[in-house]
Amino acid sequence: MQLSRFKDEAAGCPSAADVLMGLSASQLNRVFKAYGEERFSGRIAKAVVECRNTLGPIRSTKQLADLVASVVSPLNQRQKRSIRSGNEEENDERTSSHVATRIFQALRIFVNDELNELCCGLEAAHRLLRGPSPDAPAGRAAVISFHSLEDRLIKRAFAMSGCNGYGLAQRLADSSLESGSFLSTDQTSTLWRQIAGPLRPSGEEVQQNRRSRSAKLRIGEKASTY
Repeated sequence: MQLSRFKDEAAGCPSAADVLMGLSASQLNRVFKAYGEERFSGRIAKAVVECRNTLGPIRSTKQLADLVASVVSPLNQRQKRSIRSGNEEENDERTSSHVATRIFQALRIFVNDELNELCCGLEAAHRLLRGPSPDAPAGRAAVISFHSLEDRLIKRAFAMSGCNGYGLAQRLADSSLESGSFLSTDQTSTLWRQIAGPLRPSGEEVQQNRRSRSAKLRIGEKASTY
């Protein structure tokens, strides 16, 4: 598949191919680390820049996947040998997914601006839902996330005094780059009250729909107005 397909033509947004071709190694490292939570982000970013400088632009998803595998697979093998020699229990999500999964996730989130879109969606839901009153229950929003970045954003949005579109999503991305840093929970009047979650699919549901295995459902009730 061509990487140029991952873009919004109408909005004039850059494609994944544009990102891989145009960003520096340090910028790619930030994207891969913040949005993919990729522990080898620096090495992969450097390999992308070296590849495009010597072989030309990365144009297909297979080409990118093969490049990431060439960087990550030897490091994973080295780590597995270290774990075995130390008699430690191995626990790595990569055993059940391709080594490039996190990189494709990072590119998708960055190109589509997914975290800001999610946060703006939560703002819209809060604005449109009925508020609490003696006559009727408040409106509720049920939100399903499929990776930890989305789930963290939803969790914090339900707990904070406001979900300021770009601000919350940007702080979430920044927090993943700084050790020990996380979103502020300073609040005056909570906008949501989380009433359920995180709820996960049962084993039976995962068997019927493998894509549900990473899903988490949180339900928030409108607690106040702006």
